[in-house]
Amino acid sequence: MKDREDIPKDFLDWKNILVVVPNRNMLNEIKKYKDSISRISFITNANAKQIHIYDMNDWKSATQNKTQFQIREFLKTNFGGVPKTTKDPDWIKLI
Repeated sequence: MKDREDIPKDFLDWKNILVVVPNRNMLNEIKKYKDSISRISFITNANAKQIHIYDMNDWKSATQNKTQFQIREFLKTNFGGVPKTTKDPDWIKLI
């Protein structure tokens, strides 16, 4: 994790850490670490391509006073989400 450019180098100094994973299978693989570290939380973002790490305070301030639908839409482009383009075959529906 320390080799990746998109992860802040001081993430271990944060009071609470949010780990964003792209799918439930990956979440189940790393969920065992939740019991060993009390200040870590996980969220699944189907729009993410890889694991991302954020400060939990950023998540709380960004999602405060939002509905579940608004948060789902928010995750498409934030907190690891990548907007789908026409080049992405998963986005194109065949008629």
